[in-house]
Amino acid sequence: MKFRPISIIYGLTLYIPFEDFILKWLPVSSEVYSYSRFASELLIYSLLLLVISNKIINNNSIQRTPIDLPLLTFISIGIASIIVNSAPLLGGIIGIRTLLRYVAIYYIIVNIHINTRQIRRFLLIIISIGVAESLIAVIQYFSGLNVFWLPRDTNLEIAGYTKSFNVLAGEIEKGAVIGTLGHTINMSLYLLITFIITLSIIYVPHRISGIMKLFLFILLFLMYIAITFTYSISSSIASLLAIPIVLIHLKRKKILLRYTALGLVLLSSLVIIAMIRDNNIAHEYTEPKKDHVSSIDNIRLIFSSDYLKRTEGSRQWILREVGSTLINSFTLIGYSPDEKTARNRIVDISEGSLHRLLTHSAFEDVYWIAILAYFGLVGLSLYIWILFKLYACAIHVIKKSGHYYRSVIGTVAASLVIITGMMTFLVRTFEFRAFGFHFWLLAGLMMSSYLDHNDKAVMINAPSEHHTL
Repeated sequence: MKFRPISIIYGLTLYIPFEDFILKWLPVSSEVYSYSRFASELLIYSLLLLVISNKIINNNSIQRTPIDLPLLTFISIGIASIIVNSAPLLGGIIGIRTLLRYVAIYYIIVNIHINTRQIRRFLLIIISIGVAESLIAVIQYFSGLNVFWLPRDTNLEIAGYTKSFNVLAGEIEKGAVIGTLGHTINMSLYLLITFIITLSIIYVPHRISGIMKLFLFILLFLMYIAITFTYSISSSIASLLAIPIVLIHLKRKKILLRYTALGLVLLSSLVIIAMIRDNNIAHEYTEPKKDHVSSIDNIRLIFSSDYLKRTEGSRQWILREVGSTLINSFTLIGYSPDEKTARNRIVDISEGSLHRLLTHSAFEDVYWIAILAYFGLVGLSLYIWILFKLYACAIHVIKKSGHYYRSVIGTVAASLVIITGMMTFLVRTFEFRAFGFHFWLLAGLMMSSYLDHNDKAVMINAPSEHHTL
């Protein structure tokens, strides 16, 4: 039977968004259920080994990509940080794995031949699931979350490290939706990806009927409504920012100016309506996790004078106090990817002034600061270098590919890198399974297009061989 890894990847793309919902129904113990959550990840690692083994057996070279060097160096820095800080090996490996676990899907994609038909199929699968999740979000918002949708609560302990899957206990806003992804942030990040893909399909130059374009705009609107229903302010704002980012990459200046003018008018109207509707919103802040507010009011709360005051003890504090302490310490390789060790070392170098960090749950929410703590200035620079390399290759694909779906995947990848860079100041983006998987899947599809174009360019520009007798 012919080895077809692409079929397995299609299956994983379909499965990952529904993983939590499907697994909760397994008639197994909590321990077996907890381990089953790692099955898809182990399948990806196994598939990568099979792909590489198949290449070696057939005397084919393993595909090199522009991010290989910074990625290997980054992993080396992480290992060195574990050793230098005498951190627990298992805790350090878990920290590296959490950040990079889905890079394997990237290397699977670039080491198998991906054509434009397959790229189209991947995009269609992701959008279709995005629409399904959006419809589920509407149902959940108006009917409320119940036991049917909630993920299964369980804890898993491995060598002293406990992983909790009780993700909803007091952690989400009242009235928010989770789809089948088990958490509001996981849901909003996945829909953000589908939103960017749909947006790119609409605006990458291509002959598309008016009816089809109208249909895509309806889907885009549905996805955005679903994102607001997750009560994730960061994803709601990021989705709106994705519009000019996509248009700038595609150099659609006229459309960009039109949207900018429309956006300013709508924003001004919303502010005026908000002031008329509730004049007290400028002075009072309601905690959405304690009191039920509408999805619109959830966004309006950021304009309240109390908002910054009430939230300064979390992300602002991490960014301002912890971030400045790490920069001043000038740590080159960080305090190890083991979270407990890193927290303790930061408290030590602050001479105890940051002691609340030991129990502060929002440490990794400002994920760039967490990466700086784990991997140091060198590690952070390397990770930014990886993202920059992906971005540069995506821009090349947009400009040079000459094919609609390759241009779409280039636009998606470039826009997603920019959006991710901003979101990672607010959300631990790469730690969420659905986001991490799809980020590296799309990066792999883009890189496959980049390498394919470069290989063809080399063949076209290669000098001809002339033999004379």
